[in-house]
Amino acid sequence: MSRLLSEAVPAAVGATIFYNIAPVVEAMAARRQAAGAGLGFGLLLRLVRQPLWLAGFVCELCGFALEVVALTVAPLILVQPLLAAGLTVVVLGGALFLGERLTRWGVAGMASLVGGVVLLTASVARAGDAGVLPAPDRLWPAVAACTVAGLTALVGALRAERSASTVGAGALFGASAGVFFTVAAVATRYLGLQVHHLSGSSVVRVFTGPAPYLLAVSSIVATSLLQRGLQAGTALSAVPAMTALSAILPVPAGLVLFGENLPTGWWLPLFCVALAFTLAGIAQLGSERAVQVAFAGGDTDPPQVAADTGR
Repeated sequence: MSRLLSEAVPAAVGATIFYNIAPVVEAMAARRQAAGAGLGFGLLLRLVRQPLWLAGFVCELCGFALEVVALTVAPLILVQPLLAAGLTVVVLGGALFLGERLTRWGVAGMASLVGGVVLLTASVARAGDAGVLPAPDRLWPAVAACTVAGLTALVGALRAERSASTVGAGALFGASAGVFFTVAAVATRYLGLQVHHLSGSSVVRVFTGPAPYLLAVSSIVATSLLQRGLQAGTALSAVPAMTALSAILPVPAGLVLFGENLPTGWWLPLFCVALAFTLAGIAQLGSERAVQVAFAGGDTDPPQVAADTGR
């Protein structure tokens, strides 16, 4: 338990700060580009040539490194929901740089989110970590289910985009990204457990197993979808939707795939209450009532996306 509190929690907090600085910076870069389409790979290829977007990507890499540190000693059911607390960074960044301001409804959502994460940390820290490394073939049914769910959300996002539903498109692109980030989280936990038990022979198994490649593919797809959400909607519609799914879906994955422990005794209902508060807060932050978007001159419509200059 001491390692959970002394190592995993600080690493997860650091990870979520970097992870949630990234979408604010990336949103600023994405909104300067021509509109993306489909999965957003064309948009992503343009963005990788922009220094501002690359700065956001470096923040993601720092967040990922800290997440690996956390997942070497802590279960998914603690680390992934804890990462949701970083939405406070998105809120502040959206207000300062993107013209997105929280309403009272949004403030209530933020309080619910932070309270839920605090309770979650307290409850899971008592459960310990009995994570075991599953056989690689056990990953594929979970990956297949997530792929179907992610593509379903993507279809909904494209329909919402065509109907000019800014919040709906952003939320559904974010949801699709969240599903694929869940796959990345599962792969990261797998790698974390391998690193935890690292030996000469296991170094080879790290690169011959599916986890590194599953992590790479799912991260690229999820990042591309998130950029589409940041461009098509507000950061406070795309990011909470992404965060909700990437925080909650790893919980059953951790229990089923990695044999992680749920809290026992009265800590179990506290854990359930904490998840409910966390989800409620994320849902409130992702609603149209939570954020007001102000643009220059008092115009309530989003600015037109700048034409691609090829720079």
